[in-house]
Amino acid sequence: MKGQDRLLTLDAMRGIAAICVMVTHVNVPGTPHLVGSGYLAVDFFFLLSGLVIAKTYGERLTSGLSFPRFAAVRAIRIYPLYVVGFALGFVRCLGEMVLDRPDKLSAAQLAVSTVFEPFLLPSPTSTGLFLLNGPAWSLFFELAINIVYALVLVRCSTRVLVAVAAACGALLIYVAMSQGSLNVGQSWATFHGGTARVGFSFVMGVIFARLRWPSGRDTGLALIPMALLVLVLVVHPAVENRAAYDLVAVLVAAPLLVGLGAVFGPVPSFQRVSRLLGELSYPIYAVHYPFLWIFGYASKKAGLPSAVWIPLFFAIVICTAWLLNKYWDVPVRKRLTALVSKDARMAKAVRSA
Repeated sequence: MKGQDRLLTLDAMRGIAAICVMVTHVNVPGTPHLVGSGYLAVDFFFLLSGLVIAKTYGERLTSGLSFPRFAAVRAIRIYPLYVVGFALGFVRCLGEMVLDRPDKLSAAQLAVSTVFEPFLLPSPTSTGLFLLNGPAWSLFFELAINIVYALVLVRCSTRVLVAVAAACGALLIYVAMSQGSLNVGQSWATFHGGTARVGFSFVMGVIFARLRWPSGRDTGLALIPMALLVLVLVVHPAVENRAAYDLVAVLVAAPLLVGLGAVFGPVPSFQRVSRLLGELSYPIYAVHYPFLWIFGYASKKAGLPSAVWIPLFFAIVICTAWLLNKYWDVPVRKRLTALVSKDARMAKAVRSA
């Protein structure tokens, strides 16, 4: 979303959520997790995606935007940074094999993953969907639900969308109760859980996009949904309460927070920071996981204590995300978009000839 339509509070929340996911994956033995429910940020991402995709492309898809064109636009948005994460993941897994780590992939697993994962397709011969860059599982579901939206959901009535969200919500409840949490979707065994997560949250975002919202205003109240999002992701409930907590967070808290973020805009002095957080969110999410192993291993070999290398890792990932956004992602997407637009004009000229 661009210009005045851009929801800057949600931009800031997306960046905050991505940072929380990064912190979640830093696991130092003997120390508690700082972000006990960081994996729930994925459901927030899905919900926000449904809102933004529907507001940006809903009317265009029903008034002439072709599916191939839409698919090309979405692929261009996802792939440049995904490729960087894939490359880092390949280096990580190759390094584990060279070092003969106990958790290394087999040569066959690496070969199959190298065939499928560059195309954002899960590996069919392993328990996990994406072995080279684990968080890519959510990008797979994101692209899949985008396709379903463009082909089917965009033309569904709001009543039908509510029914779809309700069905996915019921499946979420079943998954949470049977698995003990909603930390699912990364493996083939919990593939149905990932489907329920993306189905409920994305469709809720589409429904939100169709609602008439009160006029947004710039106010310090925008800090409230940001702070509440951090609180939801930081809490580490007891094991016996985990399923109930996850369900409340996904079914109730996430939609409420997105609604508040859509209504309250940040004050002018915080708008640039909000925009920056939004721009850094995807680069952080795409590359932090494989880079964590590479950086952590090098830091331990250098004798750096965790109190030193972990903050340094966070700082380097954020700086790397800024560089990737400015000098890789944005230029590559502009170039690819120009090529697609040129091909579309040529195809239109051929049809008109």
